Amino acid sequence: MDGDDTRLTGGTRTTRIAMVLFVVLLLVLAGRDLFLPARNDTTYATGPGEYTEFTLPDGSEVRLNVAGRLNLPVEFGTGRRVVTLDGEAYIDVTFDPRQPFVVETERMRVLTRGATFDVRDYREDATASVIVSEGSVLVRTPAAERSLGPGWRARVDDGGLRVDSVGVADAPAWLKGGLAFRDDSLGEVARRLTRWYGVPVDLAHPPLDSLRLTADFYGESASETSEEIADRLGLEVEIEGERILFVYPERR
Repeated sequence: MDGDDTRLTGGTRTTRIAMVLFVVLLLVLAGRDLFLPARNDTTYATGPGEYTEFTLPDGSEVRLNVAGRLNLPVEFGTGRRVVTLDGEAYIDVTFDPRQPFVVETERMRVLTRGATFDVRDYREDATASVIVSEGSVLVRTPAAERSLGPGWRARVDDGGLRVDSVGVADAPAWLKGGLAFRDDSLGEVARRLTRWYGVPVDLAHPPLDSLRLTADFYGESASETSEEIADRLGLEVEIEGERILFVYPERR
């Protein structure tokens, strides 16, 4: 019996040691990432009056316009290429037949295998847009989707998804240091001027938002641009400190 007890005791001790080592191994494997630097999303951001350029891990090149944010998830490139945008970006997407490139915004998703295009969707704006320079993209909203080729624009607002031809030369002016407005409401114009110049530009009276503007501006100051817009629309400009106001002439 003593021999048997010894064998039983030794076997039990060996089993316990093996179990302890197994548990330790599991804990090490489960917690190995605790000792590695945390992997986080990457966010690129610009302030009013500034823009930045960067290259994504897949080789796609991005130019981010004023007052914008582009979020790159940590899993980008590992089976999916998806970015989230609040603002405006000009993106030259590296072609990949296996992984579509997707830009997600507040109002839409833009999908492509490889293309060069401008996408604008600021949360505070009433309208979002996509203009294609090269290649083709698919613009998708909850209610509709349309394919676009070079020189075509999609606009998304409360009225839905609309497509028209604008010409490649018009897309986009901000890369050449200018502002291009195409039948934009004066309210949208004011918001874009605010972001571009970093100076508050407002409408003194809500009905002014119904006015539409088509014009190009290159190199002018905030006050010069505002004055020219006012002349085109039959308005006047008031300056209150650093704030610029569009007003009706008869109400001054």
